[in-house]
Amino acid sequence: MMSVKPVSSFSEPRPFAARCLATLAVSLIATVVCAISAPSAHAALTVTEFTASTASTVAGAHSDGTVALSFQTTLDSGEGVIPTGGTPDDITVKLPPGLVGVAQNVPQCPVTTFRSIALNTDPGCPPDTQIGTGTVYVTNVLNHGFAVTYGVQIYNLATSPNQAVVVGLQVDAFANLGQELITAGVHAADGYAVTLSAPEIPRPDGATLLRSSLTLWAVPSDPSHDAWRACHQFWANNGNYGLLVFGCPSDAPRLPFVENPTDCSTPPVTTFSVNTYEEPDVFTTGSFTAPNPTNCQTVPFAPLLSLTPDSMQAGAPTGLAADLSIPQNNDPYGQGSSELRDTVVTLPPGLVISPSAASSGLEGCSDAQFGAGSDAPAVCPAASQVGTVEVLTPLLSAPLEGKLYLGVPLNNDPTSGEMFRIFVEFKGFGQDVKLVSGVIADPVTGQLTGRFLNLPELPFNDVRLHFNGGQNATLVNPSNCGPNTTTSVFTPYSGNPAATNSSTFLTSYDGNGASCPGTLPFSPAASISPGSGQAGALSPLTVSFSRGDGMQPLGQITTRLPAGLLGNVSSVAVCGAADAAAGSCPAASRVGSVSATAGPGSDPLTVPGTAYLAYGTGGYPFALSVVVPAVAGPYDLGNVVVLVNIQVNNDGSLTAISNPLPSIIDGVPLDVRAVTLTFDRPGFTFNPTNCGPLSMSGQITSLGGTPAAISAPFQVSGCGSLPFKPSFTVDTQGATSRAAGASLTVRYSQQPGEAATHSLRVELPKQLPSRLTTLQKACPESVFFANPAACDPGSVVGMAVAHTPVLDSALSGPAYFVSHGGAKFPELIIVLQGEGVTIELPGETFISKTGITSSTFPSIPDVPISGFQLTLPEGSHSALAANGTLCKSKLLMPTTITGQNGVLVKQATRIGVTGCTKAKPAKKKKTKQKAKKARKARAARARGRHAGQGRGTS
Repeated sequence: MMSVKPVSSFSEPRPFAARCLATLAVSLIATVVCAISAPSAHAALTVTEFTASTASTVAGAHSDGTVALSFQTTLDSGEGVIPTGGTPDDITVKLPPGLVGVAQNVPQCPVTTFRSIALNTDPGCPPDTQIGTGTVYVTNVLNHGFAVTYGVQIYNLATSPNQAVVVGLQVDAFANLGQELITAGVHAADGYAVTLSAPEIPRPDGATLLRSSLTLWAVPSDPSHDAWRACHQFWANNGNYGLLVFGCPSDAPRLPFVENPTDCSTPPVTTFSVNTYEEPDVFTTGSFTAPNPTNCQTVPFAPLLSLTPDSMQAGAPTGLAADLSIPQNNDPYGQGSSELRDTVVTLPPGLVISPSAASSGLEGCSDAQFGAGSDAPAVCPAASQVGTVEVLTPLLSAPLEGKLYLGVPLNNDPTSGEMFRIFVEFKGFGQDVKLVSGVIADPVTGQLTGRFLNLPELPFNDVRLHFNGGQNATLVNPSNCGPNTTTSVFTPYSGNPAATNSSTFLTSYDGNGASCPGTLPFSPAASISPGSGQAGALSPLTVSFSRGDGMQPLGQITTRLPAGLLGNVSSVAVCGAADAAAGSCPAASRVGSVSATAGPGSDPLTVPGTAYLAYGTGGYPFALSVVVPAVAGPYDLGNVVVLVNIQVNNDGSLTAISNPLPSIIDGVPLDVRAVTLTFDRPGFTFNPTNCGPLSMSGQITSLGGTPAAISAPFQVSGCGSLPFKPSFTVDTQGATSRAAGASLTVRYSQQPGEAATHSLRVELPKQLPSRLTTLQKACPESVFFANPAACDPGSVVGMAVAHTPVLDSALSGPAYFVSHGGAKFPELIIVLQGEGVTIELPGETFISKTGITSSTFPSIPDVPISGFQLTLPEGSHSALAANGTLCKSKLLMPTTITGQNGVLVKQATRIGVTGCTKAKPAKKKKTKQKAKKARKARAARARGRHAGQGRGTS
């Protein structure tokens, strides 16, 4: 039955300069019959018949295939029969997907041998190389315009390096000129269905094609074709006529050539286009739909995938070889194997993307550079190549070879298959095939699943992918020892249930079979170094934490910096806590740079970042917002933000506690190897003023939860060059009482650039003893250290204020007497608070047998203090008592002050007494005159008394 779809005409560039009589091909086998006529009217060609089908509809069956093509004809002025609309020129045929011909199953005839028959020098191609037969119906001038039918023999010819398949057509009556070489190829625009073409051919005697019918044999060596198989060519002496002899067997193995599609859900559609010599840019098109294939349920399909890493060492970067094979059924009377539609491969847990792959300048190939959908070779950057590919197909005599490229991500969703993309290009025999694979990464575990969907419906024996190895390999082995299993799901075009497959490889500690320890080792290292070693100097500071290859990744870092190694918070516009958590601190908050290293092997990836000073949360006064842009090769995964909380200790030192380091970002395990922070903001960090041996200490916990202690030495020099001239003054109120006791105010200050104070010891004068009733109200240490606010108010004996250039505001707070039971005298502990910082400054109290009270502050923080004042007021709970008025006392306080640089200052500090009234001026002496008068008056009074007595006795 003839079935022709509506035919249309359109203009397009000529795809090739071929002159075709007719065309039939099965996959990569093409048969085209071409003829040429005299010019005709410039009207569109009309196709009256186009059919293309196989003798059997059984899916995968090896069945003869026949194509028939007829043009509408008319009579020319000489009453000759010609096609309406012009002389047929280029005929292009695209075969249904899955309709294939296995040219490698048939012997090949050299092209020179095929051509030699036209020179009357050779009997032509061997009978074993004939793959079909047919007829052409043509008209030419020798027959005065009348149409004549000729036979056609079809041969499988040898190919050149740029040809996939070449088919030779021999027309019986035109042995001298009636030959054509037809090539077949696949094109991306056609979904890699086979497209057929032929080079330009001569026009023997002006012959014009009217109709053709060509058949390719399913099994060319089958005896059923013997009667149509050409054996020899005989020529008359004049060389103008020839005679073909038919009826000889084939000695070739009985192997299949034509194979039906294996997809029963889609009707096979063959399309064609044809133009004319007169109007080469105008094409007539049409198509033929054959019945759907049947019996798909019995189509064989047995794929097998093996996965082998280049290295078997656990946790090491590795290349990876994947070999997918699908056995092809060469039974000439059976069903061929189904083609593969989809492949989904899930790699073993732990076989994940390696960050180290990006350390060598990895790039991505854009869609435009790859050119999927185009036959042009890809122009991907060399740095985007991540592997190689080799494809073996029964259709070709040698493998197709190519490269694997890393595709530029389309989005940052690791589960979309558009973030991690592999571009596959393989070439050979003039063909260029491009495929795109999407890789899904589990965002929590990093486990990878690769997908190839809607693959070309062409057979292959093997597909061998190899991902590059070495230290910059794309993948890294699981860190565990033992079996690692890949699972695969293969969906056939036949519609039958998907086939599943698994492949297992073993990893070991050294790659040679040594078992892994229960857990990988973890012994991290730390280092700290200032830019300048001068004591007290403003200097950059670098702190590093690292672990070796083959160890557990870094998880969380806690470290205590050497005492006196501090930063000038007051010089920074401190970032808000919310912005710090979001990684959006302003540049004014920047205090340093960060370098983060991740990935296995000897060449891990290092990414720069920035550290900002921020306000802390959760009881921490400050924090570092460490922001590292996660940019690796073509991937920009945004910013990784890690908060490092900063705690100020009682000795003024700093403890930094990082949040857990990220373990995975968008499905890429980070495998953090090292973190380096360099505080390089000018005028921010400054060195201790203590030149003794110090250290940085702390603990790093691995990602797996294993803790390890760290320690790094630190020491500065040049302390002797630092001045140490503190100012220390004391005063008290002169008026005291038994009820109110005595007061004391202490003032302490230093100039910028001096060594900080290490210790202070004073002895109170005997006139200012400790008040025993107040000491008895001292706060128990258990209560104080749990919560000072819970102490008895009677234990609060004073207030202190400290000013430091390090902070914007002063620290202030109460002074407590704190009891340690009977172990020692109560301590005087000063609690200083401000800007979220709390410092407890303990002073030891001692009362001698003579009642002298001494107070010692043995460990004052190595922090610059511009001013300090402690006030111990009078009151019912005063710290000091007094024995009478202090106004007439000369009060001295023996004082010893030691600097952090070891300089000792001893002085007898005079205690100033305030609030005393001035003494009245002494009266002047009487003058001599007044004294004489007084004597005379006294004498007169005496004489009067004597006279009176005399009178009384007479």
